[in-house]
Amino acid sequence: YGYVEITEGNGPHPNGAVLNLVAFPTGGRVCNWTGTDNDGSTSSSNTLTLNGAHVTVTVEFVEPAGTEEVYMIFDA
Repeated sequence: YGYVEITEGNGPHPNGAVLNLVAFPTGGRVCNWTGTDNDGSTSSSNTLTLNGAHVTVTVEFVEPAGTEEVYMIFDA
């Protein structure tokens, strides 16, 4: 479980803007991002460059016991 914050705050943001995403796992860790500039990253931070296309960003958290939970963060 966890949540994600966009450090630039809620939009609107123009095309070409780079949004900084920070995941805050609660007791576990990040094991995967999708829909970002660095898909597959296990870091708690990532970026998303807006290009006018619809994109869904997800982050996958692994709990300490090894169970995986996938959460959709937002649609852009």
